[in-house]
Amino acid sequence: MAIVYRHIDNRNKVFYIGISKNINRANDFVRRSDFWKRYSKKYGVTSEILKDKLSYNDAKEIEIALISFYGRKDLKTGCLVNMTEGGDGTIEAGNKFREEAYKKRKKIIQYDLNNNFICEYNGIRYAAKKLNIAYRQLHRVLSGERKTTRGYIFKYK
Repeated sequence: MAIVYRHIDNRNKVFYIGISKNINRANDFVRRSDFWKRYSKKYGVTSEILKDKLSYNDAKEIEIALISFYGRKDLKTGCLVNMTEGGDGTIEAGNKFREEAYKKRKKIIQYDLNNNFICEYNGIRYAAKKLNIAYRQLHRVLSGERKTTRGYIFKYK
């Protein structure tokens, strides 16, 4: 069984549509995108269950329809901070999703400033922890936002 919920700000404007198999997810404000967190910090948040006792497929269809109806801020089509069109959650995936994500994790290669190989790491979080570099700082180099950090070059394998 699944639910469809929405988040409303203190101005009574809808800003997020979600689905979950757990009714508590609607009130979980920790595991959210940075976009969601910034918006809710500025305008507040109230949860509202729109539909419950739905099949997962029905919940996905309703979520997709509502996101389409309200539109997304990132696409400049509406008011929602959702980052997808909906229907792509991980309710059915569970641990299998985490295992596949782990397998897909990219190797990180560390080079000195002369492009000499130094070390290979199993993922960005592991490399950041091992080298005592902030995750965000390392991510900026890997995404091309910066060229180096702490005198090293990092690339995905």
